[in-house]
Amino acid sequence: MRQRTVAAGRRIGDSQCGGFFPAELKFAGFDGIVVSGRAAEPVYLWLHEGEAELRPAGHLWGKLTADAIDVIQAELGGSKVEVAQIGPAGEKLVRTAAIINMANRANGRNGLGAVMGAKNLKAVAVRGKGKRLAMADAKRVNKLARWGADNIEINGDMGGLRTHGTDGCWASSTPPARCRPTTGTPASSSSMKISWARR
Repeated sequence: MRQRTVAAGRRIGDSQCGGFFPAELKFAGFDGIVVSGRAAEPVYLWLHEGEAELRPAGHLWGKLTADAIDVIQAELGGSKVEVAQIGPAGEKLVRTAAIINMANRANGRNGLGAVMGAKNLKAVAVRGKGKRLAMADAKRVNKLARWGADNIEINGDMGGLRTHGTDGCWASSTPPARCRPTTGTPASSSSMKISWARR
C-alpha cells in the first residue's frame, strides 16, 4: 500500500507497506482515495462495493491499533475487512506517527499518521467482494510468473534468495562450486545479498 500526502500544494509525503489492503481496495471498486478537509468529530471511512461512508469513531479514539481493528472488524462483519489506521500517536499529531495496516504493517515514513489525526480520520476500512479483475496482458503476466517459479527460490537454510539460469546453474552471493562465477553488481542489504549470472 502506498500513502501519499500533499499539503497546501507545497509538501508531499510518501510511504509504503505490504499487506492485502490494496487488493481489497481494488475489489471494493476503488483505485485510490483522496481525503480533503477535516471532520468535526473523529470518524473512520468505510469503503465497500463501490460505496464510501464516514462512520463515527469517537469510541475508537484513544485505542491502540490492535484493539481498534477488533472493534472495526466486529462492526463491519468479519476478519476479512482490511483496516489502515492510526493509534494514539497519530491522534496526538506526533510528527513521526505511522499509519498501521492491520496490526503489523506500517506506512512509517514522513509522519503520515499525524496527517490522518489532523483530519480526525481514525481509520480507513475496506472490503471488496468484486469479481475477478481482468489483466491488461494476461499472457505476459503468466509468462513472468512461470519464469519466477523456474528461476527464483527462497533458500530456507540461509534465509536468502537465490536465482538460477536456464542451464540450471545457481547464482547467489555464495554460489556452489559447480556453478560459473557470478557477474553483475550485487544488490545487498544488512540481511540479504543478491547477485546474478549473465549468459
